[in-house]
Amino acid sequence: MTTEPSALLALLQFADGLFPAGGFAHSFGLETYTQGGAVRDRAGLEAFLRAHLEGSSGPADAVAAASAARFAAGGDLAACRELDERLDAMKCVPEFRAASLQMGRQTARAAAALGGDPFIARLASAIDDVASLLDHLGIGSFMTVGGSGGGPHSIACAARLADRCLASAALVTPAPWGSEGLDWFSGMAQTNLDEFGAALEGEDALRDWMAAHGEEYRTITGPQMVLAMGDALPPVDQAVATGEWAEHLAAGIRRGLERGFDGWVDDDLAFTRPWGFDLETIRVPVHIWQGELDRLVPWAHGPWLAERIPNAQFRLARGHGHFSLGVANRTEILDDLVRAAQVA
Repeated sequence: MTTEPSALLALLQFADGLFPAGGFAHSFGLETYTQGGAVRDRAGLEAFLRAHLEGSSGPADAVAAASAARFAAGGDLAACRELDERLDAMKCVPEFRAASLQMGRQTARAAAALGGDPFIARLASAIDDVASLLDHLGIGSFMTVGGSGGGPHSIACAARLADRCLASAALVTPAPWGSEGLDWFSGMAQTNLDEFGAALEGEDALRDWMAAHGEEYRTITGPQMVLAMGDALPPVDQAVATGEWAEHLAAGIRRGLERGFDGWVDDDLAFTRPWGFDLETIRVPVHIWQGELDRLVPWAHGPWLAERIPNAQFRLARGHGHFSLGVANRTEILDDLVRAAQVA
């Protein structure tokens, strides 16, 4: 057993009953069994808990935890992810599976926020997912474009996959939360002020906000896009958010929310956390594009990023917003990216 002070402190934090893993928010299906009459009294509750401990926590979760610790000690991220997939497949009861997934995500986020363990930081990062996908597809080097919430991921590729990423373009991208010298919320639409305000309060508050305001997006159609987003879209964006383009965007939103809000929650919480790398260490060519009229990610975020990424190119699209920028400048964005990759 380790006696390293930092390791013992981390162990105490994980063992603390107040560790924010989300356990208090889940009963693992107890309400369903109570409503169905399977649990009616103390004896029924004891039977439910015994079945959970003997049938799931012991032979599945405890064994998986021990295996994960062994894989982590060896730095084997692929084995940890394969183990996660197997554990997910073993949880046949939907309530058990949903609770396990949400608590696992929250535990990984909280553990990564404690800092000091590069393996946990990798586990909570999306960059290794990008590398795994590239390997699966047989792709060596690549260029990347990310817009809005995808912008930080595109920049992260330039920072963390510099041996493979030839160039990166980030469109209408938010800067890291708490950026010194930037009023992060200035000029932002009220809907985003409310959403990110909830994220800063924590996961429970964010899920409450999504329950109240996000359900309509799970069934949204193209013609409903402008109405749903309201004054967050300037006229130039409203003009774009119609027809085939709007339906394509709506279909992507419906697909992303098909199984609930977990991915959206992860994204919003990530926006309020450090990015996990130093912008000033980036050497891959990065192009930052921002729309002058953008109300979802105000244009001041763009120059803030460009000033801190060495040799980054900043383009302010006059008269454009969050949506219209990419539509109007698509060819130029891609051509610039290819030229930057060739020079690099």
